[in-house]
Amino acid sequence: MNLNQVTIYTKLPLETTEFFEQLGLRKIVDSLPRYARLECPDGESTLSVHEAETHAASGITLYFE
Repeated sequence: MNLNQVTIYTKLPLETTEFFEQLGLRKIVDSLPRYARLECPDGESTLSVHEAETHAASGITLYFE
């Protein structure tokens, strides 16, 4: 089993995306301010940042394959 993708739901998608870019992840999908997807510098996993509609919608989703 491999980790495919992690999705972070946040009220601050722009700031969250910028933070992960500073850590070395490369943006591969840019639909900000609602959504961005970043590629990890090593391996095949990706990280998605998705705008949370409400505070209750914030959280993390993991995708395995």
